[in-house]
Amino acid sequence: MANEDLNPRLAARFRVEIDGITIGEFTEFDPEDSSFDSVEDRTGTDPDHMNVSQGLWNTQRLVFRKVARDHDNSAIKQISDWHEAGESDKRGGAVTYLDKEGNGYHRVAWYDGICTNFKRPSTNATDKTAKAMFEFTVVVPRTTTVY
Repeated sequence: MANEDLNPRLAARFRVEIDGITIGEFTEFDPEDSSFDSVEDRTGTDPDHMNVSQGLWNTQRLVFRKVARDHDNSAIKQISDWHEAGESDKRGGAVTYLDKEGNGYHRVAWYDGICTNFKRPSTNATDKTAKAMFEFTVVVPRTTTVY
């Protein structure tokens, strides 16, 4: 088994872009499920016949986590600024799934995303190694699978 601390490429499986700029490769990506609320209504005076139609699209949350390294300072600053801007700053982005060689094999894009949560790097000591993790969450109206 390869040591992920010696070869970060083996740990980073998700390349993240925001507004066309690659901000880094992340070790964890958690796309929460999205769904539609159903709406029931009646047409006419028939009480036994209900129409069920698609209603409100529930937004999807995308959670990203990674070990912060020295070269991540500009990405952390960019994400922090986006979070501080609030709901008025909507950005598009994409996540590319990477294989062991760093080649992309699946890509998910989003539009009008809002950074709703940002956790600055915090130290977590596990397996005799101190790691500074940071995390951010993007809420999007929907995602599109590109390839």
